[in-house]
Amino acid sequence: MEVLLIICAALALFRLVVRMKLRNGADRQLPSGPPVAAPLPRLAFRPTWQYCGRASECPVPAGSHPWKDKTWSCAKCGKDASAKVDSYDELLTYRETFEPDPEKGWLVSSRLPDGRHAPAIDIDFPARLEWNGERYVLLLERPVSSEKLMFVQRVMMDADLTTYDSYERSERDLKSPPAGIIGDRAPDGHPCATFDLAVPARLIPSRTEGHFHLYLEKTLEWMDYERLLRAMTEAGFVEQGFYKMALRRGMTMLRKMD
Repeated sequence: MEVLLIICAALALFRLVVRMKLRNGADRQLPSGPPVAAPLPRLAFRPTWQYCGRASECPVPAGSHPWKDKTWSCAKCGKDASAKVDSYDELLTYRETFEPDPEKGWLVSSRLPDGRHAPAIDIDFPARLEWNGERYVLLLERPVSSEKLMFVQRVMMDADLTTYDSYERSERDLKSPPAGIIGDRAPDGHPCATFDLAVPARLIPSRTEGHFHLYLEKTLEWMDYERLLRAMTEAGFVEQGFYKMALRRGMTMLRKMD
């Protein structure tokens, strides 16, 4: 009987030691990589023209193709209308139409099937997206004043795109700028901006070297998305033309890179 008790005690001790070793091994594992999250189902569009030419002639060769190697077609006659406009502004103001096309559409929009939006933003300057073991960190390499940076941080935090730490850091720098950082309303207060993202993100190089397409996998109402675009435009992170096109279209659009 005593031998049986000793064996049972030894087995219990052995199990306890094995369990502690497994737990310690798990604690010593390296931080996991970024979470794998499927991109939100943004709608793809194919641009068309409402008509060709400026009068009765169809088609009328004039100007140059605004999208370079892509093809436009006339929604009226079906003929190629790739070079029928003198300026891109004229195309946007009078003739631009879009057809949803999940297979051949080469413009990715921010619009989702339910009418809401998932940010798809054109970044026309160097940027980086890094994983710090806990979350994505977005670095936008463009000078910005503390006030404008703080406003962007506030808008992104209100939309649950960034963490409170990100906003708190901007607020702290505004009240007591780090050495070498210009405060007040200087246009070049910070040499770059850092955002601790609270959502999955993708930063894809565009066809222009040093430019990127930023995708944030978070659903927003158009009012909140427009507020984000406006704040980023005022801070210089988004070009005025891109913002104006977003207002005209009711969504943002980026060229597919695959």
